[in-house]
Amino acid sequence: MHSKSAESVKTQRPAGNAQKSTSQGCFALIWMRGISEHHESAVLRDVEEIAGVMSVTFSRKHPYILLASYNPNITSSATILRKVSSSEIQARIVGC
Repeated sequence: MHSKSAESVKTQRPAGNAQKSTSQGCFALIWMRGISEHHESAVLRDVEEIAGVMSVTFSRKHPYILLASYNPNITSSATILRKVSSSEIQARIVGC
């Protein structure tokens, strides 16, 4: 039977997705109610200005769903949600 030295065990990398790259982004899906066409462009502009947001768009298949990709080391889906919520617009995270 072969035994591994403590040094070789320390340098092994986890298999599969156990080790994440810092360049990987996350996606937030946010459902919005009460949003008009006028609000859409303002929402897109506001979310694009958040540090760490890489892209943002509204779903073509599902109106009122905002799709945002972001770097989780810089921002979060909760930050994006706070930015799009207002007294006129209700918003909820429906997926990440």
